Amino acid sequence: MPGVTRRTTAGLVIATTLVAGGCADATTTGATAPEPAEVRSTTIQGHEGRFVGAVTHRHEYADPGITMTPPPAAARADVSWTDAFDACFAGALQCVTTDDAVVSLAMVTGPGNAVVHGRQMFEDALTYVVTWEPVDCYRPDLAGSRCRLVDLITADDGNLPAGTNVYTFEIPESSPPPSD
Repeated sequence: MPGVTRRTTAGLVIATTLVAGGCADATTTGATAPEPAEVRSTTIQGHEGRFVGAVTHRHEYADPGITMTPPPAAARADVSWTDAFDACFAGALQCVTTDDAVVSLAMVTGPGNAVVHGRQMFEDALTYVVTWEPVDCYRPDLAGSRCRLVDLITADDGNLPAGTNVYTFEIPESSPPPSD
């Protein structure tokens, strides 16, 4: 039964987050960036996380208003990708873990509907992007569809410590995942 309790709690967390985050429609355009690093993986609580390095294309998700671009070659995170993935399972706001995930690194701007002190939550911020395998969509307007949940975890110390899971949104399974 622990899985049911976690799923119910996770459902409440994602429902709250999705009210703010919405479901995304994505567009992807090419950009220059360093090639993804060697693929590495770790398993935490039965969920495999695979790190694929930096995104290599621009990804735009109109709803909730998030743009992801390749980070500069000199960008360095203040926390490791494994610590960022581990943040999905610890802390006040945990990821809704649906199976296994791909972890990438991107510069994130947005979301358009989350403004803190007059600024978007992320303003070209180095961020870990955790993209989970598709599951049934949570939003009622997408009932019967499959979606990927995407968690944004801080990679740089700033207003929040690096490795803090701060935002979750949903993308249709047909949208390009932000892991390339």
